[in-house]
Amino acid sequence: MRTQHRHFHGNKLLTLHAGALGDCALALATMLHVAECLGIKNCEIIARSPLAAWAPQQKLIARAYDAEALPMHQLHLDAPGETNYNPSLLTIISECSHILSFLGNSDHTTARTLKRINPSATLLAIDPVPSESEANIGTHITEQWMKQISLPPPCSTTPWLLPSHRCIAPESLSDNKTDKLRHSALIHPGSGGLEKCCPLDALELLATTLQTDYEVRWIIGPDEMERFNEEYFHRLQKTAPAIYEESIDRAIEQVHHTDLYIGMDTGLTHVAAMCGVATCALFGPSNCHVWQPLGPLLVVGSFPDQRIPLATWVRAQIDLIASLQDRKPV
Repeated sequence: MRTQHRHFHGNKLLTLHAGALGDCALALATMLHVAECLGIKNCEIIARSPLAAWAPQQKLIARAYDAEALPMHQLHLDAPGETNYNPSLLTIISECSHILSFLGNSDHTTARTLKRINPSATLLAIDPVPSESEANIGTHITEQWMKQISLPPPCSTTPWLLPSHRCIAPESLSDNKTDKLRHSALIHPGSGGLEKCCPLDALELLATTLQTDYEVRWIIGPDEMERFNEEYFHRLQKTAPAIYEESIDRAIEQVHHTDLYIGMDTGLTHVAAMCGVATCALFGPSNCHVWQPLGPLLVVGSFPDQRIPLATWVRAQIDLIASLQDRKPV
């Protein structure tokens, strides 16, 4: 499906997304990229992730709606009658000129429902699940999405989650912090699944080594506390100060204001990279070519190989992080 690039006053792009934090970060970047391609200034999103609510606070988009409150899942109903849908949901969909849906491709039930609700809108329907054939050749997920709607992929080095990304370098990378004795580093050791978490002993050695040049802190949230309990928190504190943050907004602020972020294949890592923070993303079983974050200051490392000394792995990550210095804006 090829879209027409229409440019007239009143265009509004509505994005529908049901994924978690990391997927939502990529969807937000995709939405902003699509809006640029189509010349649309007014963007709204209906999503489940709390990151969506953060976006309008940063003036990235005009408005965000809670997918559970509307509720967005009604769009999966193949029921023509308007009485089957929430009136607010109908109004929001009917008032947009373009719909970017991550709820299934153009043959999906949701696409038919959206066309019934707003037949005049340009529908850009995406199946968010990666294609096996594209994954096998390492096509990034955002490029896979764009292929489905015949648009070019978003720039992988743009800090999409910075409102001023077109004209200003992020504060954490500018030269106005030269009075600080040392830069700050934030390490998030958790992820959505245990298999995507780097061994903690490796991260502890990395944190200890980084302390020569950085003020290192750990950051964890409810997922880590629920999975590992307070003993995990106390173990982290033996290496460096640990922050427990329940609020995703405050966690994002912590990430946004650090000089270096180290994390796994997880939502906060995507947010850090797309905020223009110097980011080291550590990948284990996930395909980094498909799922790596977008951002101007990103390096991708791997989990330690048990066949080599841990100190060798740490040195390799330190070298990767050092390479970011060459990419900072002058």
